[in-house]
Amino acid sequence: IEAAPSRTVQVTVEGAQLYKGPGRDFASAATVPRDTKLEAPNAAGWRPVLVEGEVYWISREATRRYDGGKE
Repeated sequence: IEAAPSRTVQVTVEGAQLYKGPGRDFASAATVPRDTKLEAPNAAGWRPVLVEGEVYWISREATRRYDGGKE
């Protein structure tokens, strides 16, 4: 299985915090200086989901966006 192509993001503030989860309520893992370039996975075809405080990934093909029950 070949990994999906990646993309790069660049830090634009003096010092950005990396967190162990998606939000400031998670523990801080490191501080990254301005202009640092980080590899971000290509999530094409996948959606991140939060289950019991953990981030998992699910296929977009197996899901659809919830519209609040509207028909």
